[in-house]
Formats: sequence, C-alpha cells, structure tokens
Amino acid sequence: MSEYNTKQKQFIYEILEKNKNSHLTINDIENKLKKNNQNVGKATLYRTLDSLVENGSVRKFMNPNMKPCYQMIDSDCSTHFHLVCNNCGKLYHLTCDHIEELMDHIYDSHHFKIDISKIVYYGICEECK
Repeated sequence: MSEYNTKQKQFIYEILEKNKNSHLTINDIENKLKKNNQNVGKATLYRTLDSLVENGSVRKFMNPNMKPCYQMIDSDCSTHFHLVCNNCGKLYHLTCDHIEELMDHIYDSHHFKIDISKIVYYGICEECK
C-alpha cells in the first residue's frame, strides 16, 4: 500500500475495493467519492486508475458502446472468466470447464499459457437479446 501515498489515491483504491464485484465508470467512481465527501480531481482519478491498471490491481474493460469501466482484481478473478454485455454493460463472472479445456489445448498444442485474469468476452446477454 506504500504507493498509495496520498489521501486521494487511497480514497480511489478504497472505492474500487469496496465495489470489487462491480465494474465502475469514471463517473461512478466520482459520484461515490463525492457521496463520501472525498475531493479528488479528475486528473488524479485518471492517473491513479492508469497506475492501478498498469500494476495489475485493476482491470479496465473497454466496450465500444460504453465508457471504459474498472474493476478491482482479487484472487477470485484468477479462477474465472468475465463476460460483459455490449448493450447494458452488465458484468458476469463465468467458470466453465469447456473454456478451461480450450486453454489446456492452447497450452499443450501451442505452448502458450493464457492469463485467465485478463480474459473478457464481449457479447449480448440474455436479457438484452
């Protein structure tokens, strides 16, 4: 935690940590900070999020139909895949033996190990279909 040396950076980290089962836009994070009377400038917010994405603490979801979203990565995120609906933006956590079989095939046949914590599949959820 030593790299989070300002109160503002700590506030951002805490918001992400408290909402680790959700993905949040910049506006979502700003609103949560304001609701807690925590004043953080937009430049600090962007720099902090970029830093957290770079060091592997936070996942950035890029959806062409929506604004970028952020989610805290915890140990559970290394054991499942993520699905994001292109229409409503809902995030789903998915554990699937078939995808794991594909990953095993890629490793065994192509000698490439996939980082499961970074895998995000985009599509349309059942509710939006």
